[in-house]
Amino acid sequence: MDSFLRENLVTCLAVYISAVGGRESTIGQRAAGDWRFFRRLADPSVTFTIRKYEEVMLWFRANWPADAAWPENVPDPKSVDQYSLFQLTAEQGNAHVAEIDPYRGVNTINPRSVQA
Repeated sequence: MDSFLRENLVTCLAVYISAVGGRESTIGQRAAGDWRFFRRLADPSVTFTIRKYEEVMLWFRANWPADAAWPENVPDPKSVDQYSLFQLTAEQGNAHVAEIDPYRGVNTINPRSVQA
């Protein structure tokens, strides 16, 4: 799932910069509180928490330009229901399941607790 979430972050960054401009480091500082955050994502050995993913994705959603479309391949934290994200993560072949709650963001769930 890490690569799926990492790709979502990088995609949002690219679309956001294309729409409003700015530098990767400035957006990293604003979204994650760390100007090196997005640069570190290029290294697959560097990890990040689901909490950080949630923080950054919710920042993007709150600051998304009105005239720019949300990336099609990235679950929108304000419009994705649990079933569709369960389906997305299952299609990616991930061992863990994630849900996006529009009020709390992204949470990982123990797959054993998810009933079919």
